Amino acid sequence: MAVAIAHGLGLPIDATLRAIYQAPSRLVRGLQPAAAEKLARMLAETGLEIEVVPDDLVAETDAGRLMDVAVHVIDADAAREVPAILAAFCACDEARAIDLLVTPPGLVLGSVSQATLDALRAALVGHGVAVVGSVQQQARFAALPATISHKAADEIRRQLAELDPLDLTHGQARALWDRYGRTGHVRIVDRAFLRFALWLDGADAQPDLAALDRLSAVPAPYHHDVLAAAPVILEHGLTHNAMVEKVSAYAAAGLVTRGEMTTFAAERVHVTRLGAAAQVSQAAAQFGVDPPAVAPWSSPAMFETRARLLAAALQRAGCTAEVVDA
Repeated sequence: MAVAIAHGLGLPIDATLRAIYQAPSRLVRGLQPAAAEKLARMLAETGLEIEVVPDDLVAETDAGRLMDVAVHVIDADAAREVPAILAAFCACDEARAIDLLVTPPGLVLGSVSQATLDALRAALVGHGVAVVGSVQQQARFAALPATISHKAADEIRRQLAELDPLDLTHGQARALWDRYGRTGHVRIVDRAFLRFALWLDGADAQPDLAALDRLSAVPAPYHHDVLAAAPVILEHGLTHNAMVEKVSAYAAAGLVTRGEMTTFAAERVHVTRLGAAAQVSQAAAQFGVDPPAVAPWSSPAMFETRARLLAAALQRAGCTAEVVDA
């Protein structure tokens, strides 16, 4: 839609996309009133909310309120149509939409307005995903060294020793990125987009096991079994803040827990029974892997979201498939 509007109005595509995704914003200026009203009626038919105002009343976009937006898959089977919806919304092809979705941390849009966030949430409601927006200037960031033996990584660690690597301001994150980001030795990630698993590691002498029910919905009959199985995962997909709060709450109840970041975790898809060859090939190709020819079969290691979506697609193709640790 944005590309067609840009061509129709003779505007640069990037400027048109920016005006749409940062709405409310100015799309065209300097029009005569009659022409502006006619254009507004035409553009309204595309689904945009259009208003004609005098040039001198148009406020510039507040850069301090612009957001980055990530999409997190909660139910992989329900997310079947998400790539097509994202492709239409982001003015890209479906393969690009899949790459955005499955590349951690699932960032699909940058520097957009609240109106764009609301529109994407509405488009994806009921499709098994959570759409998360974070205001760039207000966000807290995590710095994650991406190498373990390079001199640059050692320098980064020395700098982070003076900071909390999971609680950087926008300015601190920008300074690290400007120096190291393009080297590939550090990842700078908005903390709102990270996800964690909560592990139960043990308990004090007299723990309040009812906390397992209150905090993680573990039914009372299973409390002793869960504790005996420690270390065991209690919850997946927690935000950083939720993870910190639950670790603190469990500590108050005499239970020892910890958070483990899963955003960049590696997984595989394991297939024990094949489905119809044509459908299996199509499902595998959609997520960039060679199709299984025989079972059992394991995929290459990949990030969690790609693995979950691939497993769901293979299951729809008739396979028996599950996600396992790489």
